[in-house]
Amino acid sequence: MLLLEEPELSLHPEVIRYLPQMFARIQRKCRNQVLVSTHSGDILRDEGIGLDEVLLLFPGKEGTRVRTAGSIEEVKTLLEQGESPADIVIPQTRPQKAYQLTLFGDREEMGKTQSKGSSRKSTDGAHEVGLASK
Repeated sequence: MLLLEEPELSLHPEVIRYLPQMFARIQRKCRNQVLVSTHSGDILRDEGIGLDEVLLLFPGKEGTRVRTAGSIEEVKTLLEQGESPADIVIPQTRPQKAYQLTLFGDREEMGKTQSKGSSRKSTDGAHEVGLASK
């Protein structure tokens, strides 16, 4: 098994768009599963990636749930309406409270946020996208 975490980092978008094809060739040639963790729409735009190969990770209090993109009705509906897998899946991985980063370094605002109980760990909405070849 080959595990790659965000292989698109520091690469030009023109290079990134060829990564899925390269991973598929490696998978076929070596007969090993390739698992890629990414937040890259450029990788997910590859037409060779099926919805059954896109895994969404949903962290929760009881552990992390894993679902294929194809098992989510909303994803299938949007795909039928002409949306690309990247445009459907990437918004589902958006952290719910990313705006709190604007409070970084402002002690007064951070105190207000903490007292309201909204400074929970990022696991309440951060998701990861994984690609798995068979």
